[in-house]
Amino acid sequence: MLVLVAALVLLAGYATQRGSVCAVRATNELVLERKVSRYVGFLFCAACGLLVMALGQVLGRPVFAQYTGMPFNVAAVVGGAVVGIGAAINGRCAFGTVAELGSGRLSRVATLLGFIAGTVLGDRAHMGIAGLPTRPSPLIALTGPTTFMIAAASTALLGALLARLARPNPPPEWSPLLAMAVIGLGNGVLLVLARSWPYTSLLMQLARGGYDGLARGATMATVFVLGAVAGGMVRGFDLQTGTTRDWLHALAGGTVMGIGSVLVPGGNDAMLLVGVPLLLPNLLAAYVAMSGMLIVLVALRARVASR
Repeated sequence: MLVLVAALVLLAGYATQRGSVCAVRATNELVLERKVSRYVGFLFCAACGLLVMALGQVLGRPVFAQYTGMPFNVAAVVGGAVVGIGAAINGRCAFGTVAELGSGRLSRVATLLGFIAGTVLGDRAHMGIAGLPTRPSPLIALTGPTTFMIAAASTALLGALLARLARPNPPPEWSPLLAMAVIGLGNGVLLVLARSWPYTSLLMQLARGGYDGLARGATMATVFVLGAVAGGMVRGFDLQTGTTRDWLHALAGGTVMGIGSVLVPGGNDAMLLVGVPLLLPNLLAAYVAMSGMLIVLVALRARVASR
């Protein structure tokens, strides 16, 4: 089981790098080029994950009951917006950070260290939400076959729309359809087999210590990064140490993302891979807030640049 989980995490890192998956890149394309294909791809990825989880439910595994979220709350919205600000400072979201690290951009190590530091700072400032009731995914109210049919229809429709909208990427970059399908299907299997696999969740465990969290978090996060490095080797690995400014931007951006993730709680990969397919209110609200903040910031930057 551990070997399978590790292999799937490695594959997710590989696909993230090969597909240049990143919310910041998707927002730039949306605002500057009026292209929605990458955002459609994110929804397609979530639908693929739900499809696999629903199949697990049909086969008798209580997938939906084991994941809980919090009700909609202001902290999640604020946290999502803060994550968006951090991603803008960093220049890449949690996915894009690992994709660039895999291609050889060493300054992205500072983003990961900053994320851990932001988690520690958020915890010490008691920014985590306590006292709110947790609740399972609302999908628990549906039967497994019903959820599976909904997921299958959503996956087919979104996949067809993505295939129509997405322009071919220059080789050897994967198309959004292929990258999102691999990440989404692998994510579904991982959510059936292992909890809290998104790597920002693992970094948060790492920041919070404890032998179990330390060992598991460090191992899985490393495997995810190694998958991205493997993808970078195929695409063309170019080691770049970066300037002092690059490292400072990465450290600051990662720290802000870590602080925001404490408020949510969860990073933008957890929002997309867990919150969207399972319809968990706090993660859904945070994802919308993060996306909205990125759209505003990219639009403002474009407006200032045009003057």
